[in-house]
Amino acid sequence: MKPTLETIEATILHDGLRKYKFKNSRTHPQPAIKANKGAVFAWRSKPKMTLGQGVVITSLEALAQSPDEYTHWTPNVYCYGTYTDKIHHITQGHTESNLKQINAFTVDIDVTPDSELFSSNDLLLESLSLGLMPTMILKTKRGYQMFFILSEPAYVTSHSNFRVVAVAKKISQSLRQYFAKNFPVDMTCNHFGITRIPRTDNVEFFKTNYQYPFSKWLSWSLKQEDTSIETKHIKASNQLNHRQIDEPWFSLLLNQSKIRGTKGLYGRNNAIFTLALACYSSDLNKHECSKMLRQFNERLDAPVSNNELKKTIRSAYSGTYTAASRSFIVPLVQEWVSESLTSNDLFSRSKWVKFKQPRTARKNSFLKEWKTDLIHYLTRKTSTDSPFLDTTQSRISQAIGIPLRSLAKLLKTMHAAGEIILHTRRGRNGGISVAYRTTLVAAIIRTKQVTALHFLNQISLILAQAPARLLQLTFISANLSHTNIRLRGQTNVSSSG
Repeated sequence: MKPTLETIEATILHDGLRKYKFKNSRTHPQPAIKANKGAVFAWRSKPKMTLGQGVVITSLEALAQSPDEYTHWTPNVYCYGTYTDKIHHITQGHTESNLKQINAFTVDIDVTPDSELFSSNDLLLESLSLGLMPTMILKTKRGYQMFFILSEPAYVTSHSNFRVVAVAKKISQSLRQYFAKNFPVDMTCNHFGITRIPRTDNVEFFKTNYQYPFSKWLSWSLKQEDTSIETKHIKASNQLNHRQIDEPWFSLLLNQSKIRGTKGLYGRNNAIFTLALACYSSDLNKHECSKMLRQFNERLDAPVSNNELKKTIRSAYSGTYTAASRSFIVPLVQEWVSESLTSNDLFSRSKWVKFKQPRTARKNSFLKEWKTDLIHYLTRKTSTDSPFLDTTQSRISQAIGIPLRSLAKLLKTMHAAGEIILHTRRGRNGGISVAYRTTLVAAIIRTKQVTALHFLNQISLILAQAPARLLQLTFISANLSHTNIRLRGQTNVSSSG
C-alpha cells in the first residue's frame, strides 16, 4: 500500500515537531503540551524561496492541512523559526547554528542535456552496491533527490560543542562523492539546508524499513578510501612542512581561464576560495594572495566582481578555516583541468601528466565509451515490459559503430560483472538475447500481477538457466517491490540447467 504524505513526513521528522498546532488546532483546540519542540521551514515556490518568503511550521498538523501546497522545505529540524517582517512573509532561523536535530542525508542529482540516461532504478542499484539504501527518492523537474533517513535523529547540542554537525558533514560529503562517481551530483548545495518536499506527484520510492543509525553511517564513512587517503596526505604534509601552493593542483588550477560559475558544479567562486585557503595555509600574506588572485580573476573568461573577490579572500583569511580541503580540490581540478587526473597527480611533487584527448579528436574510442554507447542502445531498444533484446552482434556493431572484436570483449566483460544478462544461441538461426540489469530489475520491481518466482521461471525459459542462478542475481532488487519470495518447503533447484 502506498504510504500517505503524513506517514512520510512523520518518518522523516522523527518527532521533531509537535503533533498538533499550539493554536487554532482543528482536532485539539487545547493541547496538553505547550512546550515548543522545534520548527521546519517551507516555501510555496522556488522564486518565493529565493526571496526568502516562506512559512515557519511547528506541527505535523500544519503540514497535513496543506498537502501539495509547498515545493521546498527543510527536512532537518531547527530550534526555532521566526519572521523578520510584521506580515510574516520573510522567514528567519534556517541556519546551521540553529540546527536542533539532523534527520537525513540528502543527495541532489541534476539531469542535464549532457548527462547519461538513468532512472531511479539506477540509483537503487547503486545503493545496493553501497550497502545502505535510500528511504525515499523524489523526482524533480531537473533530476532526483535521495533521502537517507536516520533511524534516530542526531541531536545538535552545545554540550558536544556542536561536533555532530562537523561529523555529519563528512558523512554527507562521502555519500555525495560515492554517487558522484556515476551520476551528476550537485556537490555545492548545503548539506543540511533546503530540499524538495514530498508531494503526491513526486515520490518515486519510499520504504520506511531503510533507515540506519548514525553510528553505521559513521563507520561506513570512515572506511571510504578518500577519507583514509586524505588523512594520510594531511599527516604527510604536516610532517614535511609542505605548502599547499607548492602542490601540482595549485598551479594547474591557477592557470585555468575557462572556469565558470555553474549551478551544481564547483565553479569559479569555489576555485577562488580554495586557492585563497591554500595561500592562507601556506603562510602567504593577504596582500600577496590578493595580488595573485586578482591576476587569476582577470584571466577568467567570466571574472567575478572586485567586491566578490575581496569578500572571498577575506573569508579565507578569517581564521575560520585551516587549509584547502581535498574534497574540494579533487572535483575542482577534475572538472576544469582534466577528469583523468587522480590524487597521485594532484598531490605528488613531480609527476608529468598526459591528458586524454576528447573523443572527437581521437581515431579510436575507449572500451568505457563503447560501454556507454551500448547501455544507451539497450535502454532505447528494451523496456520493463520487454527487458530482453533478441538480436545479433553484427546488428549491434552496425548500430553503434563498435568493431565486432571490441563488442565481443565488452559483452563478455559486462556479463562477468553482472551488468547485463547474456545468452548466446548457436546455429543458422543463432544470435544473442541480452538484457541490461537495470531494465531487468525495474521489470521485477514493477511487476504486480505475477509473483517474483514465476517471473524468474519465465526468464529461465528464455535463457535456459536455473531459477536459483537468476535468483542469486536479482533477489535483493526484487525485495524492493514488496514482493514476498517464498521458497520454504521447496526442494533445491539443481544447477544442471
